[in-house]
Amino acid sequence: MVGLVRGCLVLVLAAVVSFSVQAQADGLPLLDRPRATGVIYSEVTGSGRVHTDQAWASLLRAGMDSYELAFAWDELEDADGDRNFTGLIELLDTIDQAGLGTYLSLKTIDTTVLRLPARFVDPGDPTRLRDGYSFDSPEIVDSIATLMLELAPVLADRGCFYISIGNEVDTWLAANPAEAFPFAVFAEHARIATHIVEPDLAVGVTLTREALVDSEIVQLMASVSDAPALTYYPVVDGVVLPTSVFASDLDLFEALIGGKQYLLQEAGCPSGELGGVLKTSQSLQRAWVRTVFTEIRRRPRARFVSWLHLADWSDATLDHFLDYYDHDSAAFREFLGTLGVMTDQGESKLALNELIRQVRATSNLGTLRRSP
Repeated sequence: MVGLVRGCLVLVLAAVVSFSVQAQADGLPLLDRPRATGVIYSEVTGSGRVHTDQAWASLLRAGMDSYELAFAWDELEDADGDRNFTGLIELLDTIDQAGLGTYLSLKTIDTTVLRLPARFVDPGDPTRLRDGYSFDSPEIVDSIATLMLELAPVLADRGCFYISIGNEVDTWLAANPAEAFPFAVFAEHARIATHIVEPDLAVGVTLTREALVDSEIVQLMASVSDAPALTYYPVVDGVVLPTSVFASDLDLFEALIGGKQYLLQEAGCPSGELGGVLKTSQSLQRAWVRTVFTEIRRRPRARFVSWLHLADWSDATLDHFLDYYDHDSAAFREFLGTLGVMTDQGESKLALNELIRQVRATSNLGTLRRSP
């Protein structure tokens, strides 16, 4: 009986997809302000914690009003299809009680890794689907659709205004190009299922800056998004790019996605280490903070901007991510390890005060607060 019901659901959603349901005219109806701002929190232990807590409080006073929360599909649903939202709900409630809206990055693809329930993933290789499966396989699209039917009301009730249904998907799809259209079908099923129960909860797909060279993948993913999202890390071959590229990159992205609104899920720039291998500096990181927020304020279609992140990760956290992405090089470690506007000991970098100023300006629609 369960299998029959699920099969019928897939047929119904497939019929809806065949009629080319259009994304909402107002791509983000639950975002009740022209633009939302966020900074991703990173925990510092020991005596430095007091300084990061003070910085976080300053960002809140400056008007930071949203938070990007990342959670994986396989953290919500086990190999047998049993679902448990407890951990996610606890985090959503914490964010909501802090007065922040939630941008949920629901990881299905996570850059190079698959985060689907284990029954769909190659047990020996987390970057591959299990043999016999594609993203548009009935079992997979049925599972994501039924997940969203159950999850969407939970999210909307707790201040979530957007769901990214895959993180930096172009990276994985570049290595698996035959899955591009199947993933678009998968994402569209997730979007439609969400709208059945929560019509105003926006759903989209997140791409990287590197995707901008592939107009077809950007346009395809934008076509199944109420509003597409972008991550932006201006580093090429160990060199941080000049800030002048940002405006032209956004011009290109806006042209490729038609008239749709969009979200900057994450922007970040490493400050580098003294004597390190990256060509960057604290001054360049500060310049990128200023450029990103200033440029976003000029663009009415850009509805959300979030900076990654508050403080550098610890060595233990870096080890975890290097293992997770199966990529260990001095340049990548320095990149991941210096993205904070504070050190992992809670010491301020040059970019911290700039970030607070830019959050204040952006949260107030481009005008700095004045003292009474």
